[in-house]
Amino acid sequence: MSDLRKLLGFVKPYRGLALFALVMLLGMVALDLAIPRLVERIIDEGVKRKDMAVVLGTSALMLAISALSALVAVLNSNSSVRVGESVARDIREAVFVKILGFPYGNLDRFSTGKLMVRLTSDASAVQRLTQVSLRIGTRAPLSMLGSIALMFVTSPVLASLMIPILALAAAVIAFFRRTSRERASSSPSCGPTAR
Repeated sequence: MSDLRKLLGFVKPYRGLALFALVMLLGMVALDLAIPRLVERIIDEGVKRKDMAVVLGTSALMLAISALSALVAVLNSNSSVRVGESVARDIREAVFVKILGFPYGNLDRFSTGKLMVRLTSDASAVQRLTQVSLRIGTRAPLSMLGSIALMFVTSPVLASLMIPILALAAAVIAFFRRTSRERASSSPSCGPTAR
């Protein structure tokens, strides 16, 4: 937990930009969830009542929402990439300063390759984690919660029937995920055996 706090400390100087990325993400999810409601409006009020003005007006609104969603997605991606790159840069600098402060005995004990991995690969992994957290990793749960809320708004009876099915599907996914992890950890390595 203390390691996570240290990593969050590197995000802290960019919390304004990270918050902007999350706000853009919320906007993107809200715009994406608005499209099915507009399709419902086209069907119920336009096609069913044969009102072409509703169909055209709602279609134009859907196009505008799609364009706005694309703009919000670009802003989210730009800000999350900037946060990730800045965090990785700061981590590399902090690790490099730490390495420079090592006594010569420690420098002899650590191989150059391990130190280079810490400066490059590990910092890049934290960069990707930061970017995913501000983009895809947060978007999926928000979309799921928003979809469930829309189900209850649209039809509470149908939503109450869907919730047990969703819970069962989540349990099955969790079971298969745990089983595949156990098999992956217990399987022998595929590399060539020494003779």
